[in-house]
Amino acid sequence: MRNRLLTVFLALLTALALEPLGASAASAQEIYVQVPPPPRVIITPPRLGIRAWRMRVRWQRRRARAQVVVMPPAPSVVAAAPPAPVYYYTPAPAPLPPIPPPLVAPAPYYAPVYYAPPPEPSYVAVRRAPKLDGWRSRVGLGVRGIGVTDSGGWDNLGIGGEFLVRATNHLSLELAAEYQHDTAGGPSGAVDRIDIPATIGMRIYLGPPRWVVSPYFVFAAGFDYAAEDLRPVTDQAYYFDGQLGGGLELRLGQHVALTADVRFDGKKRLDSPADPIVAERFVTGGHAASPLGDEYGAQFRLGVALYF
Repeated sequence: MRNRLLTVFLALLTALALEPLGASAASAQEIYVQVPPPPRVIITPPRLGIRAWRMRVRWQRRRARAQVVVMPPAPSVVAAAPPAPVYYYTPAPAPLPPIPPPLVAPAPYYAPVYYAPPPEPSYVAVRRAPKLDGWRSRVGLGVRGIGVTDSGGWDNLGIGGEFLVRATNHLSLELAAEYQHDTAGGPSGAVDRIDIPATIGMRIYLGPPRWVVSPYFVFAAGFDYAAEDLRPVTDQAYYFDGQLGGGLELRLGQHVALTADVRFDGKKRLDSPADPIVAERFVTGGHAASPLGDEYGAQFRLGVALYF
């Protein structure tokens, strides 16, 4: 038992690894040594046994012997001491050189500039242009009544239609056709006659469109078909018809116009009567009748037109 305790004590001394004297003074650095753990002691519990002797059971307690097991010490770890701290000395900055005085540039010299005085404003009188008159509705359709008297003693009444175009503010074109019938039986008073003229002409207005009443001149030319009933036979004639005159136009706005004019009418026969008509003398109702010839006379017209 004593030998075991001595062994344990020696092991503890070895594990402690005491430093020799003067080691701390000789070394300028600190050494850190891990302290070994204490030795492990394992104690075996006592064994219990049962004996049978002469049918009697006896409990016997054995004295257990303590067993001391010395474990080797853990390996010690020696770490190097951290290096000594290094301190750096920063020198004070050198003083800045003195600031030089500011440089002041002399003010630049500009030669004086002379400007010519502006011209005096001139005033121009501006007059607004007058509003131009014009026809917005230029195409029209009209109807007119006709009265005719000529040198041959014929008095005709008729009705006609016309197609009108206002070409400019002072000029209109007309295209007309009429039907005329004798009213008194001609020179003999007992002969019938019809005329169907077709003419194209122009009207020249003296006033602008804003005039309510405007005078105008008219020129027209065309052809006329005439038929004279001589009872036994009929004389048919073809005329060149020319008209020249003047009138007035009453304007009721842009769309309606009333007209009245007087025209000189001259007719020139383009063909000759048949020989039997020329050779014979016709008496109708006790009055002599002759074939149609050249004529001139006057025409009177009243009309109304609608413009679109």
